[in-house]
Amino acid sequence: MRQRLLGYNHPDVATSLNNLVHLSLLSRQILRSRTALSRSD
Repeated sequence: MRQRLLGYNHPDVATSLNNLVHLSLLSRQILRSRTALSRSD
């Protein structure tokens, strides 16, 4: 019952986790580019 509530063995969970990782990587790149731009200024 608990596993059902948490969504284990559900494809959407894997895709959402992949999306979270992708978003975190994107935000890191954006922060890096921002810091690089501020440094050039």
